Amino acid sequence: MSGQSFSIYGRKFDTINVVILTTIVGTILQFFCTYLMTHSMTVADYGDFKVIRSFGEIGSILIILGGGRGALFFVPDWQAQNRSDLTWQYIRFYLSIALCIAVISVVALTIVQSILKSFEVDMGIYGSYALLIAILGLPLAGASLLNIKILQIYGKVVPGLMTQWVLFPLALAAILIPYRFFEGHITVLVAVAAVFIVQCTIFASQFFLLHRQDIRPKKMQDCESSWPQWLRFSIPVMMAGVMQQLVIRTDIFMLEILGDEADVGLFALCSLGASILLVIKIAVSSTTTQYMKQAYKDGNAGMLELTVKGNRRLLMFCLPLAAATILFGKDALVSFGAEYARADLALQILMAGYIIQTLFLLPLLWLEYTGKKNLAVSIMIFITILNIALNVALIPLWQLNGAAVGTAISLTVGALLSAYFTWKHLKIIPWSIQS
Repeated sequence: MSGQSFSIYGRKFDTINVVILTTIVGTILQFFCTYLMTHSMTVADYGDFKVIRSFGEIGSILIILGGGRGALFFVPDWQAQNRSDLTWQYIRFYLSIALCIAVISVVALTIVQSILKSFEVDMGIYGSYALLIAILGLPLAGASLLNIKILQIYGKVVPGLMTQWVLFPLALAAILIPYRFFEGHITVLVAVAAVFIVQCTIFASQFFLLHRQDIRPKKMQDCESSWPQWLRFSIPVMMAGVMQQLVIRTDIFMLEILGDEADVGLFALCSLGASILLVIKIAVSSTTTQYMKQAYKDGNAGMLELTVKGNRRLLMFCLPLAAATILFGKDALVSFGAEYARADLALQILMAGYIIQTLFLLPLLWLEYTGKKNLAVSIMIFITILNIALNVALIPLWQLNGAAVGTAISLTVGALLSAYFTWKHLKIIPWSIQS
């Protein structure tokens, strides 16, 4: 895990540190985009935008059927065999599925919207063009997840992540700033359309990087399609990914249904603040998962060594970030607007849950990559149902804070279950920091 290095102007750096730096810079840029939108939209409009984006983030995993995570299992062997034709076949297969699902979804949504409008039913944001544009962007978002994993396997971890973490917010700001300057405000439709344009840019930049790796072969070799095997692995992994997103997005959907409309925007910003820990989670997982298959072959000693290195990185970066967010979270919220200050308690509650989830990142990954995918999915389904039940019970009582409590409890239960089953099946102490 620490053996890889990344060269910048001839100087070598540990890859994971460069990845973490990249994601931190990207997070700062994302906060700038959020700052821009919260000062250009009402709290309710910003909440509507985040609801649509949440659908998109879940849909991007669903539409690619887990092909991104599945690539980490199949592609390394093809790379070792110099079979770029199989890698290209794999990419084409999952992109074709994503495109078909997107077309069917757009047609279905258009029909449903037309029928409901004929009965004069007010669908709110679900009846707007913004949702249609977001669905059109799903195959692009799903393809980005797949492309990042392929680039990661081919040793281009940092360039792949930079397209998503740095180029994305930079391009989004480049569109929104001039619009805000000339119009004085940003609408939900404009924000979603800007995201779609950026998704097209990201997709093109990633395929340029893939082309430079010569992944697309000049001549396809005769090979038997293995798509049933791919799907048998990727669909359970996809379900785990979707459930993970649902756990941290359920509160937004439930607030939209059970709470005050303004609370959705407040909670969305609050979630963004707490999810700064996901920066570290993504950085560590992106530089760890590619070694899990080999570590599993090496037995308990190999798995323990990889776990220890991952946990040390998590502790090194997570605790300072968590402390800074808790200490200065209210000041940060106020900078987005005085009305966001009342989300301070919710931010601190959420932060507690995110800390535990992030520090227990590796157990769930081990279950996914050691043949226990169905168990990982079962854990995520359970805590998703738990989160929904807690939100239904607590939002009417405590509104914004109730959603935060429900999510924090669910994340904690999920982390502890993952740790228990990792110990039970693999005999690894998931929180080890010493070999």
